[in-house]
Amino acid sequence: AIASGNPLVIEKAHIDAEVGRLGRLRAQHHETQYRIRSTIRRSHEEIEILTRRIENLHKDIAARRPTQGDAFNVSIEGTEYTDRGIAGELINRRAQQLRGSGKEYKIGELAGFAVVLRASAFEHTELVLKGANLYSASISDSAHGTMRSLEHTVNAFDDKLAQAGKAVEECRKQMAELESKVGEPFEHETKLKNL
Repeated sequence: AIASGNPLVIEKAHIDAEVGRLGRLRAQHHETQYRIRSTIRRSHEEIEILTRRIENLHKDIAARRPTQGDAFNVSIEGTEYTDRGIAGELINRRAQQLRGSGKEYKIGELAGFAVVLRASAFEHTELVLKGANLYSASISDSAHGTMRSLEHTVNAFDDKLAQAGKAVEECRKQMAELESKVGEPFEHETKLKNL
């Protein structure tokens, strides 16, 4: 451009650079719009899942029987136990026997819910309470620890309900913010077309 002495060549180079820059900005804008729509879709799905979870938590809270203190009673393989240590030991032993089998085994009932052991094909066994929802508990090294985990899981339904309610509120708030941004035009579109 300098050699030819033509100022239009220099101007064209500047315009080409600006068109390239604005083109990249427009591509980022379209990508952002796609992400916003995708996040809104996921939020709708998450709200549906959380709403079902909340409905099921209400059912489980209504069906829950007390286990605190002398009200403790658990059925293990058809036999009723009021001693937490014995019940926890039986659960731990069965969990050890199932390790690596890949099987699911209903070992008993606590507070009106099925107590299930799920053994993966690897060396892990999961302890689950089945109500309208599934709730995970921990198999501890100690018998009392396993029973404490199960009882805590049953007693934590109210906390889970509050957390799910907050999560729905957060999703709705995020969706409202994002929906206001959907369809926003690219702010430099006119300048890009003119260039």
